[in-house]
Amino acid sequence: MFNLLIVDDFAIDRQNVRVILTDFNEIINIVGECGNGKEALEFVHENNVDIIISDIEMPFMNGLELAKNINMHFPNIKIIFCSLYDEFEYARKALVLNAYGYILKPLDKEELFKCLMSAISEIEESAGLKKEFDKLKNILENSKPQLLENFIKEILYSEATDEENMWEKAEYLESKLEKGFFKLVYIEIDEYESLTEEKTVEQKQFFTIKVNERFRDISVKFGGVPIIMLDDSHFVYIVNSSICCSVNEKCTDFSVEVVEKFKLSDISVTVSMSDICENISDIRNLLQQCMYLMRYKFILGNGKVIKTGDVPSGVDSC
Repeated sequence: MFNLLIVDDFAIDRQNVRVILTDFNEIINIVGECGNGKEALEFVHENNVDIIISDIEMPFMNGLELAKNINMHFPNIKIIFCSLYDEFEYARKALVLNAYGYILKPLDKEELFKCLMSAISEIEESAGLKKEFDKLKNILENSKPQLLENFIKEILYSEATDEENMWEKAEYLESKLEKGFFKLVYIEIDEYESLTEEKTVEQKQFFTIKVNERFRDISVKFGGVPIIMLDDSHFVYIVNSSICCSVNEKCTDFSVEVVEKFKLSDISVTVSMSDICENISDIRNLLQQCMYLMRYKFILGNGKVIKTGDVPSGVDSC
């Protein structure tokens, strides 16, 4: 049903519209009558109206002034003008105001029907588009966590250098990244193959999910972007701060906590910490650095935090 408001300063004309609309009572619901544009504007502020059938010549506020206000404040309401005056200027102004018809009195039922169908068709189309838009928007909102994870992986692996575009994505996805300083924490589950060699595929998935959830619990405590699983045994956490010393401190505290927490379980992890960079597009270099550092765990041992100063010749920073 579509809600329709009749606006005319003559009661007899309003009644005539009602009589004609009795043939449309299955699709049209007459929600009210008003004697002028001022009353009509007040009515639509308080009631749900889809279509207005309005006279033009009325006291206090005429139909054209009403249409201007409706277009400004209620653009979804469709207006059909009716008038005794067959004047080109009125018709031209009605066209400018996006009216769905300019019908002369006495009203012709067929002509009114065509105008109503045109208005209803656009209302339905707009409603369908809005429904589809809301559906897509809801899907997009629900997909944001996955989109954010994909974006972090893009930062880690992509050679893109368009900083502005990357920051726009970061803001849209509510990544919690901020301009400043970046360090990377790279985590490897020690002896993953031997830990999972006797497990079924399903058991391996449960194992990885359990470990991933433990990492996420720790990362939530430190805030920032979520920890990202690169594969079943490797995870990455981007540490970010606008203050250089803060990013160093946060990175160290996070890395130590990860190692210590897992020492309390039957799983050992080794962590490598990168140097600092100041561009989001350079974070991919930090990942390469961390992976290089991780190679030294076979010399330094499992269950440790490895920094650039721990390797014999050091590693170039970004």
